[in-house]
Amino acid sequence: LCPECSAKFNYQLCSSCFLSRIEKNKRVLIRNAVIMAALFIFGMNEYGEVLIALALAGIPWGWSALNAITPDIFLFLPLGGWILYFIVKLMASALIGIFVLPFQVYKIIKGLKEAEQLRKYAS
Repeated sequence: LCPECSAKFNYQLCSSCFLSRIEKNKRVLIRNAVIMAALFIFGMNEYGEVLIALALAGIPWGWSALNAITPDIFLFLPLGGWILYFIVKLMASALIGIFVLPFQVYKIIKGLKEAEQLRKYAS
């Protein structure tokens, strides 16, 4: 690519900015893993069922997946509608989260490995 096109498609960063971006991404991945693990442990301690613990650990991922497909029509609900909407969305998030959770665990592990490789490369 010519310099103009490469500037369009790539961020030009110095080494220190690149390393700080890697560290920020790494912190987000670790935070997500901690939240997921805490919800799983809570589910195991509270209910003693692996499936319930997986559903609880998957709620944030299911919620994110539902946010991508939720229409804007729900913005105009009355208070009772909002409460019902959030209850249904929470249950759907737990159900969807069970299936999304393995992919998110894979993404976290892969992201942490890539962050470490990029950190070594940039150093």
